[in-house]
Amino acid sequence: KADAGPAKERNSKRMGGARVLVLDEAEDFRTMVTNCLGGAGFGVHGVDCPHVALELLGAESGEHFDIAIIDALMPNGSTDALLDSIMHSNAGLKVMLVSGFSRTFVRGQVGSRKWSYLQKPCAPAQLLASVERLVANEAETR
Repeated sequence: KADAGPAKERNSKRMGGARVLVLDEAEDFRTMVTNCLGGAGFGVHGVDCPHVALELLGAESGEHFDIAIIDALMPNGSTDALLDSIMHSNAGLKVMLVSGFSRTFVRGQVGSRKWSYLQKPCAPAQLLASVERLVANEAETR
C-alpha cells in the first residue's frame, strides 16, 4: 500500500492531470467511473443532474474539465439540449456518451455532434482505455 501514492502520481502525470465531469443518474455507474478514473490519476467530479453539470461547465464556476462523460439518454430526455449547451460554451471539451443502447440508436436520439461512445455496462479497464484514448487524441491535436 505504500506504493499507491507514487503510482497514482505517475498515472496523473501520464494523463496530464485531465479533469473529468461524469453526468449519470445511476449512482452505481457514477461511483464506478469516479473510482476507476480517480484511481488512475484523473480529477473526477460526478453529478446526477444536467443543471448541476451545466453550472460546473459554465465559465463563472471557475471549474475546468477536459472530458465530460454523459449518460446519452437522461430520464427527462434533455441530452440533446444539454449537448447543445455544452458544445456551445465548451468548444474544446471532449464528450463521451455512455448508454445501454447501441451507438446507432444513440446517434438517432442525440444527433451527429462529435462525441465518443461507450456502451454500458462496461468493465473499468474498458472505461479507462476509452478515456485514455480521448486524452491521447487531444494531445495529438493540440
